[in-house]
Amino acid sequence: MNPEQKRLIKQLLEVPQMRAGQMITLLTFWLEAETDNDTSNMIVTALTVAREIEQSLAESAEGKP
Repeated sequence: MNPEQKRLIKQLLEVPQMRAGQMITLLTFWLEAETDNDTSNMIVTALTVAREIEQSLAESAEGKP
């Protein structure tokens, strides 16, 4: 992949990376405020998936498979 293609891919992934960050922030605040244990467990699961998505996007932006 040439430098221009890498730059374009990184640029295309910026918005999804920001959205993943927003989701993580929202889930974190919700988790801190939640008192129901079952709901907290579901939030933790969603937070884990959101962090995995964020990591995958970061790796893609760096050109890692």
